[in-house]
Amino acid sequence: MKKFALLFAATMSASASAGVYESVFTLNAPYTVSSPNMTQVVLRWSTTASSGIVDVTQLSDWTMTYRSDSQDVFTDHILIAGQATTLGGVSRSVSDLRFSFDFATQSYSVFDSMYSGALLTAANSTVYNGYLYNNYPGEPNDLLSIWSNGNEATRQNLGYSSHVFSVVPAPSVSGLLIMGLGARWRRRN
Repeated sequence: MKKFALLFAATMSASASAGVYESVFTLNAPYTVSSPNMTQVVLRWSTTASSGIVDVTQLSDWTMTYRSDSQDVFTDHILIAGQATTLGGVSRSVSDLRFSFDFATQSYSVFDSMYSGALLTAANSTVYNGYLYNNYPGEPNDLLSIWSNGNEATRQNLGYSSHVFSVVPAPSVSGLLIMGLGARWRRRN
């Protein structure tokens, strides 16, 4: 029970201090280089900010999932606890990422999971780099685009037909209690 109390306290303090947000972009056309073809890009990120413009340095976690309808094709865990992760064995740092979201307009001026995407030719597996540039200073505008392993032949500038932004609800206290009691019951049996 002590482990559950610690887990519960940690979860409640984390959810009280950081909001989790999700954007679902439905592509204008499928990304045809993947199998199955991708039809959506989903960004999920967390930050302690709740207004203004959020940049990559204010994010604690960030994932980009590429979907074919409701099936996940590939998920890139870009940031974990504020630290940039490797992508297919290729190192990246926070300075390799681009992210700017405006809470007032619920829109992005940029997101890019690997600014120097050509470096992904050294990836040890199939990986994807997704990006969007919309009036971002110093960069040309770019539709929502995807490419694989830094290979120019795989780059497709698809754009999107819809963007749905939402706040991901924090787990409820009763839900956490039920999860904890269920785990305790399973251990006994």
